[in-house]
Amino acid sequence: MVSERDYARKVILMGRARRHAGRADHEPPVITVTPEEQVRRCMELMTGKRIATARVDAGGRMVGLVSIGDLVRA
Repeated sequence: MVSERDYARKVILMGRARRHAGRADHEPPVITVTPEEQVRRCMELMTGKRIATARVDAGGRMVGLVSIGDLVRA
């Protein structure tokens, strides 16, 4: 999962053209949470990792995404 922010930071700022950049050049590890995860814990994880969006997994399957904005509103 590569966000627009990942792309901008890791590819454009490195001076690489899109067609020359491989996935390994800019794909960070995917941060996941579960639907049962507490809002506070998700916020701590996401702010600590400096990410704006986390994947929500249940039973080894992606069931959604949660953004830092979602957490602030909650």
